[in-house]
Amino acid sequence: MTICFTALTTNLSNTGGNRTIIRSVDELRKQGNDVSVVARKDRYTWDEHKTVLKSIPKSDVNIAVSVLDIKNTINSKSKRKFIWMRGVENWFWPEDKILRRLDKFINQGGRILVNSSWLKTYLIRKNLESTLCYSGLDINTIHSPRTEGRVRIGCLYHKTHKTKGWHLFRRLADILGYDNYEYAGFGVGRPKECDWLTRYHNDPSPEKKDALFKSCNIWFSPTFWEGFHSVPAEANLMGCLVVCSNSESNGLSDYCNSDTSMVYSTLTEAADMCRNPEYNRVERMQYRLMNKIGTRKENMRKFVKEISR
Repeated sequence: MTICFTALTTNLSNTGGNRTIIRSVDELRKQGNDVSVVARKDRYTWDEHKTVLKSIPKSDVNIAVSVLDIKNTINSKSKRKFIWMRGVENWFWPEDKILRRLDKFINQGGRILVNSSWLKTYLIRKNLESTLCYSGLDINTIHSPRTEGRVRIGCLYHKTHKTKGWHLFRRLADILGYDNYEYAGFGVGRPKECDWLTRYHNDPSPEKKDALFKSCNIWFSPTFWEGFHSVPAEANLMGCLVVCSNSESNGLSDYCNSDTSMVYSTLTEAADMCRNPEYNRVERMQYRLMNKIGTRKENMRKFVKEISR
């Protein structure tokens, strides 16, 4: 099968969403598919990958990687056309504009794929049909929780996406204090103030990111309006206990619940959870990730079956 992932408008850079595309493309190629990625600019450096194309080739399937790329996919000559939604993307457009564009896409023969169950539920409420397709996890090794020493708490930062909740992380640190706890993070850009952090990496390599995960006891995830939020899952596989918000749109509902993580409704509750961490939940989440989500290899086989219909 010939498959084209279209990112002509959004382009490629070092983000979790683009890493999903690049690694999924690599796995699809290993499974014998002819896969191309189209983008005018390619700034993605986390993984080695084939040179992207500048224009859309003829293919059996064309997949928009963002709502901004729907028009390019519709105008392609592919037989089957999809958008793989990995978030609501309200940092690009207002919600009502996104929904109108998706509705128009369906009326033009396109189909919506989503990478998380809450996104599917969200679209159902908006009278839009979609199909759940996980991208899967890159599972090499699984680590036990680190319970010795001072408790270190990690969080994800993004210089423009306030939906990552970094400001809530700073407030959590102020509640817990700095005598008995350490704080770390990584992300896109660098926070204005970093003196309260023990460690911070701007745009780290996969190796540095994994090392940061392994140095943390707890991964704090206050996010909202995510798709499938893979960062806490990766942190968990490296041994972190996940403390997450109870927001429906936090992107964690596929693997986080009161049995596998510590779910808070207020920052005061989150602070109490960090003071009394239940590390036995780490292995429960790892088991859930392995058995419900699975590997990228497994999920890309399912992905091909879905886009073949």
